[in-house]
Amino acid sequence: MKRWFGGQKPPANLIIVGVGYPGFSLGQAVQASGRFHLVAFIDDEPWNNRTRLLGATVQYPGELAALIQRHEVKVVVRIEGEPPVIADNIWEEVMATGVRTLTLRADSDTETRLSELRGIQD
Repeated sequence: MKRWFGGQKPPANLIIVGVGYPGFSLGQAVQASGRFHLVAFIDDEPWNNRTRLLGATVQYPGELAALIQRHEVKVVVRIEGEPPVIADNIWEEVMATGVRTLTLRADSDTETRLSELRGIQD
């Protein structure tokens, strides 16, 4: 009810690039915060494609722009140095959607990453 009458904002849809420990731990923190809805993880390994991780489906990088549009994603997050490397033409498609992108430092802890993510939502 609060959402309808100007109280709490609905969770923003989010995609995390990478399924390694940094991406996974950020996904856990995102879900626990309640401020974001994890739509998908992005990974280029064929054995991960279409698997479920924290309730979100792992998708190929080539599907990123379509996912952003289909799910009205507000933020795409990647952690510097973490795979997969996204091809320039795919990033161009992503940027054309107008979505916010956030690259988080590899040497920061999960709470710091979550704090940076919250900062762009406000």
